[in-house]
Amino acid sequence: MNDFPILPKQGRANNNDTTGVCKWIRAQRIVQGLTQKQLCDSAEIPRSALCRYERGDHHPSLGSLIRIAKALNYDLVLRGIAPEVQNSGHPYSCETNA
Repeated sequence: MNDFPILPKQGRANNNDTTGVCKWIRAQRIVQGLTQKQLCDSAEIPRSALCRYERGDHHPSLGSLIRIAKALNYDLVLRGIAPEVQNSGHPYSCETNA
């Protein structure tokens, strides 16, 4: 699996910080030959939410990012997360690619 790109703040997006993740999600979906419906079904997110993310209108929550990353065969790597949460099985834990 590959590392997911740098994550923006969750919530309403502005034009300065949406280019990374929002464009990446759309580009990866297209490169992998997935329709929005296929990605949404796999990631278990509403299509309306994916449309907002891909347009850059809204940032996905961490939970949505985890599901999108998994559906696109990427590991979500979080930097600076508390050691007791890493690899703990917590819903927002992450595994390193070491």
